[in-house]
Amino acid sequence: MRTLSTIVVAALLALVQVTASVSAESEPTTVSTTVTVAVGSATSATAPAPGAQVLAASSDLPPFPLEGAVPADMIGSGVWWRPVLDEAEIERVMANLNRWGIRNCFVEAFRGGRTIYPSAIFPPEKSDGRDWLAVTCAIGRRHNVRVHAWIHTLFWRHADDDRRTSHILDLHPQWVEMPRPGPAPQSGETKYIFVSPAIPEVRNLLVMLVDELAQREIAGVNLDYIRFQICDRDFGYNPATLDGFERESGLRPVDLPRETRVGSPWMRWVEYREKLVTDLVATLADRARALAKQKGVRLLVSSAYFPGYAAERGRNFKFQNWPEWVKRGHLDVSTPMCYATDAEGLRREFAEVRVEHAAVPVACIPGIALGTFTASHPLFREQRPLLEEAGFHQCMVFKYETLRDEFEKRK
Repeated sequence: MRTLSTIVVAALLALVQVTASVSAESEPTTVSTTVTVAVGSATSATAPAPGAQVLAASSDLPPFPLEGAVPADMIGSGVWWRPVLDEAEIERVMANLNRWGIRNCFVEAFRGGRTIYPSAIFPPEKSDGRDWLAVTCAIGRRHNVRVHAWIHTLFWRHADDDRRTSHILDLHPQWVEMPRPGPAPQSGETKYIFVSPAIPEVRNLLVMLVDELAQREIAGVNLDYIRFQICDRDFGYNPATLDGFERESGLRPVDLPRETRVGSPWMRWVEYREKLVTDLVATLADRARALAKQKGVRLLVSSAYFPGYAAERGRNFKFQNWPEWVKRGHLDVSTPMCYATDAEGLRREFAEVRVEHAAVPVACIPGIALGTFTASHPLFREQRPLLEEAGFHQCMVFKYETLRDEFEKRK
């Protein structure tokens, strides 16, 4: 496994500061032989016949316009997929997506601080020297499926990861974001290790990551985990985050009572952390678009986020103010994770994201969860009519495996 020395990191960070001017601003019997489940037209729960499309899709992939909005129906539906780094399996996945009429595969390209391609910044997930992102893109093209690079933006490590291999956070533990002082968090993402968006080196490495991705034959970049981690205690107490807020406000966050009224000291601390995340979204989006434009292509910037933030603002510790990202045009595509576990909750989430996108040129393609994770989610055939009811003709499915399992069980 390749390691990353401090000297190499320093040199790369210096390089990204020199080249940053390129940018303008800077996570599823017998089958009926008729298929009536089509996103843009029918809402029947009839099971798909083998080999049939279940989502409306064109027979080819038209290029996206270089400027302006890209409609959701031009983009199509998709899945999130953690790839198996094996050509035969990638071939099966892409063939299935094509057969089902799914035109986008959000492939996990950066997870746990590692990439699925040879990177100058981060070590590879598989030390075989192969460019698995390029392999996946090539196979996707053969099957008429666009590949987007899905990245875990600020979530760089899990506490249960193999510690026998070198990791960049072993060299730079000071980059890790910290919880509010006091007892350790007891619930939520307690084993997730996030880095702080307040640290310049972290931001620069993420810009470099986007640089590498934008030079590849991908259709887009999907920014996931671009938030603070979710626990019973709020995060943002890394010294760099604290120092920045104290310089700006003269306030010490550890002393602030949680008063959620507008303009309170606590809400100023909330807004500061929100701004760190929003600014990072803007920086990475601008960078990706600028580099793609130099190549004469359109690269779609999307993000996975949770609905419901506005109603919980000040009490929701993600500090992920996504309505602002939408209003400011930082995204080309929204992929909100509408993961409610019942029809009422799904209707509420679909309605919220519909309203937030009503007057903006940002495509909204809701994400839905299938299978059992922290809770059990409805079947695809049960969620599809709810999407149609809300006016959404395309969707993103988390995840490929649970969608495949549902279809295979109905054969």
